[in-house]
Amino acid sequence: MTTIIETVRKFLLDTLVKGGNSFDPVVCSIGIDTLCELLLRERTQHGLEAIQSVLNSLGNSLYALYTDYERYTSSSSDNPLASRRRIIGTSNKLVITTRTVGKIVVHLKDDRVTSFLLPHLANRIAVPLKPLDAEIIDQLVEIALLDSNSSYVLVSDLLSNLSRSLLEADQWSSPPDPQGRRLGSPSATVSAALNQLATRLQIEEHRQDFLVKILRLFQQLSVQEIGRAHV
Repeated sequence: MTTIIETVRKFLLDTLVKGGNSFDPVVCSIGIDTLCELLLRERTQHGLEAIQSVLNSLGNSLYALYTDYERYTSSSSDNPLASRRRIIGTSNKLVITTRTVGKIVVHLKDDRVTSFLLPHLANRIAVPLKPLDAEIIDQLVEIALLDSNSSYVLVSDLLSNLSRSLLEADQWSSPPDPQGRRLGSPSATVSAALNQLATRLQIEEHRQDFLVKILRLFQQLSVQEIGRAHV
């Protein structure tokens, strides 16, 4: 079974983005769902140890791809066309890996899997936000909506601290990504995530706690705007 799981994982990363151009989101979604079902079945029948190597591989891939993406987008090249293809290919693989990790956490609903994979996503986020961080934040929101107090606390605290950092650094503009697109301001990305949590949280304790955090952010934003008005 592990061989089959690894074959599906490699299919997601290699076959779907062959040539570094684009991938079919429908096929990608089916592939991720298939991988999740295989992992769930293997975990149920043989325990977490049976899928740990796959989880390790995904965590390592996420780190390596993100590192490569940052290096490619921050360095100049004598061959702009080749550089662009390399960036797009790495970006697509990173999107697929991020979605895969997030979907596995949501699908398996296993605290051990969540505690292992969640930091691999959360640790990638930092100010200034990069265009692909929106994909990671989307997955973090879905994980925060699970019936897990630790996941909610980690993600809600991360989003709150990220919002404060953006406010303090005054980084609410929209930098273009290396492909020349403008994907929305960091504030819009974070605000959308905050809104998703505020409207979709089902556990009353989490809802109340999150509303307090949102109100505190509004208070800080108001103070900052008033300060600007008097400058």
